[in-house]
Amino acid sequence: DGGGARSISQLVILHRIMHRLRFEKYPNEPTKPVFPCEHFDMIVGSDTGGLITIMLTKLRLSVEDAIEEFCAVYEAVYKDAELTPVARSARLRSCMEDLLSRKGLPTDLKLAEGSPQEHCAGFVLATPRINMNHTIRLRTYGVRTEPSLDVTVIDAVMATCASQAAFAPVPLGSHYTRQEYGMAPNGSNPIRDIISEAYSVFGGDSTVTCLLSVGSGHPGIISVPSKSDSYTLFSVMQGVLLDCEKRAVEMQEQMGHLGIYFRLSVEQGMQKSQDLLDQKLSGIVTYTEAYLDTPITNDTLDACVERLVTSTGPVALNHLKYAGGLKAVYKGFPALATHYIRRVEIWKHLVASIESPDIGQKVIVITGMAGCGKTQLVADLMQEYDSSRSSQFSHTCFIDGSSDRSIRTDLISHVNAMSGGSTVDISSSLNFFQNPSNKRWLLVYDNVDDTKIDIAALLPECRHGTIVITTRNQLLRKLVSDRQLHLELDVMSEADAVDLVLRCARRHLPSEDEAKTASQIVSKLGYLPVALTQAGCYMADTKCSCDEYYELLAEHLTDLMEETSGDRQNQGAYAAFDLTYSRLSNQIQDLVHLLSCFHFTNFPLAIISHAAQHLFRNDPFPFTEQSDEFRDAIELLDKIFLPSGKWSKLVILNITRVLQTYSLASFTSTPATQLLRVHPLMREWAYARIPLERRVSFHAAAFRLLVCCTDATQLYPYLPSHIDATMLRSVPMEPSISIRAAFGKLLRLAGQQRRARTIWQNIYDHIRTEIGTDDLRIATIALELAATHDNGSLGSMETLELEAVRIRTAVLGAHHLDTLDAKSALYATFVRQGRRTEAVKLMQETLEALKAQLPPNHPEVLKASMVLSWVFVVAGRYPEAEIIDLQVLREQKARLGEGHLDTLDAMYALSRTYYHQARYRDAEVLQEKVVDGRKSQLGETHLQTLRAIAWLASIYREQGRHSQAAVLQNQALDSLKGQLGDSHSDTLDAMSNLALSYCGQGRYFEAEALQLKVLKGRKVLFGETHAVTVDAMVKLASTYYQQGRHHDLQPLQKRIQECKRA
Repeated sequence: DGGGARSISQLVILHRIMHRLRFEKYPNEPTKPVFPCEHFDMIVGSDTGGLITIMLTKLRLSVEDAIEEFCAVYEAVYKDAELTPVARSARLRSCMEDLLSRKGLPTDLKLAEGSPQEHCAGFVLATPRINMNHTIRLRTYGVRTEPSLDVTVIDAVMATCASQAAFAPVPLGSHYTRQEYGMAPNGSNPIRDIISEAYSVFGGDSTVTCLLSVGSGHPGIISVPSKSDSYTLFSVMQGVLLDCEKRAVEMQEQMGHLGIYFRLSVEQGMQKSQDLLDQKLSGIVTYTEAYLDTPITNDTLDACVERLVTSTGPVALNHLKYAGGLKAVYKGFPALATHYIRRVEIWKHLVASIESPDIGQKVIVITGMAGCGKTQLVADLMQEYDSSRSSQFSHTCFIDGSSDRSIRTDLISHVNAMSGGSTVDISSSLNFFQNPSNKRWLLVYDNVDDTKIDIAALLPECRHGTIVITTRNQLLRKLVSDRQLHLELDVMSEADAVDLVLRCARRHLPSEDEAKTASQIVSKLGYLPVALTQAGCYMADTKCSCDEYYELLAEHLTDLMEETSGDRQNQGAYAAFDLTYSRLSNQIQDLVHLLSCFHFTNFPLAIISHAAQHLFRNDPFPFTEQSDEFRDAIELLDKIFLPSGKWSKLVILNITRVLQTYSLASFTSTPATQLLRVHPLMREWAYARIPLERRVSFHAAAFRLLVCCTDATQLYPYLPSHIDATMLRSVPMEPSISIRAAFGKLLRLAGQQRRARTIWQNIYDHIRTEIGTDDLRIATIALELAATHDNGSLGSMETLELEAVRIRTAVLGAHHLDTLDAKSALYATFVRQGRRTEAVKLMQETLEALKAQLPPNHPEVLKASMVLSWVFVVAGRYPEAEIIDLQVLREQKARLGEGHLDTLDAMYALSRTYYHQARYRDAEVLQEKVVDGRKSQLGETHLQTLRAIAWLASIYREQGRHSQAAVLQNQALDSLKGQLGDSHSDTLDAMSNLALSYCGQGRYFEAEALQLKVLKGRKVLFGETHAVTVDAMVKLASTYYQQGRHHDLQPLQKRIQECKRA
């Protein structure tokens, strides 16, 4: 990891490992030098971890020598916090020049020489200052996939260590490629980078013996340095350390069970340091040695060394890359409240039910009224049995049970995260749990309160596993596998309730009178945990006594009882909420109301910052004039999120602080964003408290936040449930056409094509009826509606695209950019229809018209270039396609960075061209990057991700890796069936590809069954004489031939010839 001066602890840890390794491998040679480069095949580092990496790999130092050199660097470079960035950089360069000279090496020694197989491969991470989201790898070896930057060893050290606040940027490259580089903030813990690089260098079939992650110490609570000049460097290093540990926790959850992953990082002592920049190395070493002497660390060291002396590894890189190591956890369970109290009797009953030795599946149903603590109880359960703390379960999954759709979405996403698959089919997801080889799992279905949900149909049907359901619906107790497994959760006991209130109120030593009054308070609140927490937090914040709170509560309850409406059952909780509400600023009150318009769980906080960057005014489809509701919504959002008139990240920090202070919400983290959850009862209370005359403004504000996210790629998977919730809340208010259009686009981008098509079709029909057929808005809507169609409805796509071209040509002219965009979409459809010659000519004309108006690196030019490249590929003109693909990829990397979705699309295009040129290894390297990128940004279940996986499988198949291909193809096929149906053209393509892999394995009977389905489906979709239908016949004929079935082959060959002549 990175970590500044703290990286000395990494060397101390490595020294202990090398010492033990010497005694294991060379027991009779206690003084024999042991070098890390002789026992590890690859080492990666970032920041000072990168400096250590180069010492151990390129310079082949022993750990002892590396410690000496690191100490020298520390004294010269890191000890003095007052140095300017330029001076600090100069000192680091001087240290490295001195080191190389003393080793008899030239100071201009090149970093990349030789192949990774010749010695221990090493690489360090750096980032171009113009695009901090893009990370490059500076390698000590050359690779086939891309040319290495021509850098020296010193340049590499300078670049990886150059944090923005402390060092001057380092220029690397030459001529047009020259850029300034610095430390990679996204690579502070480079565990994912080394897995990806090892996969690329050593191949997916290579097995891993040991994966060692060495950290720079837990950051703990680190105070800001007293010296203001060093604050920026302090902030950078604190962020590095926090990010390192966060990723380490994720990796432990995902790979800890594999037996090859070891994380060593000092946990106690170093976090007590008052100043990150003024730490004495001797103190760091002392803390590190104390950490290494603890029993747990000692066991980890032994296990790590045992793996290092083992010759073969148990886990293939394929598994780490696709199934075990790199899958981000879909989502965690709700956080436990700060003052949560475990109810002993119900807890003992629950644990005994789970751990009983009874054979068979256990279904446990926990029933109770709203707010009695069911969710907190199962969150406690999930934490207790988390894989990092318990070996009881191999998988634990928390499922939002509030609707049929949320249950299906969560099950599918959890399975994809755990298995590395890409299924979108609920049946396939349930099969994952029903598999006899996967028995040790725990599924928690929370808040299954809707009586319309057929929950039994959404449970795995098998004789293993543990299922826990929380609900208000007493009828679900019939699902339990044993009568003892129905747990009725009542309100808290008086003693526990009083304890909870006093804890939250911070009354650690209450008087007898206080305890007595607290007993009266909890009675008034009905012993409901959610209300008790509110009461205690209110007292803590206002510093009021129990007597004062009791008087307020009694008075407010009297007012509530006089109201003719409201939820009588929850009046105690509502009273507590109301008292808390009265303490909130108007800004936070409005925020609470706004959140009640969304779904109660998995609200991504990044929605707020993304929309704020648009000043809440983004309107991708301005089909109607801005209404009063539009202006009211922006005014409300400005008031809540832009109180100073401009956006600041401090707004989010303040919001989360207040919500947590009053226990109004809990937060969980994902790689993409923080997810917010409010209690369902609190959500209903908050919505009920919105004055009727203001509800339209809050609905409009909720719509506005979502509409602003049509370009927020990382948020797409989280948005559908909130679209549904806001639509339900707004009834009978009908969202405007512009809002519905944005929702249609968001649903399409989230992979929900059918729902998107329904929305766009309704808009299309309505607008044509209202304003006629020649308006520019019709053209935009027609193109969006066409985008929801697929190869199974190419006729509809063409009709809509022709209409868009006609309208835009008539209104804007034939060479207007919008007209050319519509033409590009139309010509792509021509290609799918087999009209290749026509498409090539027209697309070339379109591209030339674009180039005449725009610079060559303009997004529209690049987009049209990719369409032309695809047309060339279909027409078999591969060299021309390759020239275009290489140019587009180069421009997109320079413009957006390697990880951007548009860059990934360019990689996909070049991979496709390489495939058709039989350059399968080149195609594979690119396509694996595409798959990884789309998974992380679009999600496992997105159609674009599935198509990328299917293409990767085809590349594997062409290299003779049929088993590997079949695994991916089966996953893709199951997913496409669930999302698109058996007769969709994408599903048929997946069947055809899987059949080819089966043929490669000699599984002709299974291949034939699939090919017959493909042939039948393509006849229906395209007709018998279409090229893709004929292709299906040819592949079926090949299968007959390989089986020697000439009596079936001859009539089929005759029919193929007839169709080709037709």
